[in-house]
Amino acid sequence: MEPDKVEIEVDKFMMDREMVEAFIAFEKRKADPRNLKAEAEATLSDPSTWGIYAVWITGGAGFAYVKNVIVEPKYASGEWEPLHIKLPGADRFAEAAAEKAAAALDVAAVADAISTAVDHAFSVVV
Repeated sequence: MEPDKVEIEVDKFMMDREMVEAFIAFEKRKADPRNLKAEAEATLSDPSTWGIYAVWITGGAGFAYVKNVIVEPKYASGEWEPLHIKLPGADRFAEAAAEKAAAALDVAAVADAISTAVDHAFSVVV
């Protein structure tokens, strides 16, 4: 091997070793309970974190309100009718998917039968 290539390979190996050592040190620091507590306190003392929590909670409650108080009663009363979209060619794709699923079920049944036979054979031998 040429000295230039040897030097390149040694440099790569040393960089890999340094990265692995740095990652191990990072994982040890991350697992330290004092570090976890400090990180949690820092995160919870940040106002933007509380803002994100408020947005998610408000959005979830708002979605539930709209669904349960506005949309569902309109469907129940018949004021709104369910919307059915018919995509061209969707039947073809549904048939192909059903055929693939049936083929997968056949393979699963054969695999199950083979597994049962092998288990039985091992139980007889042992």
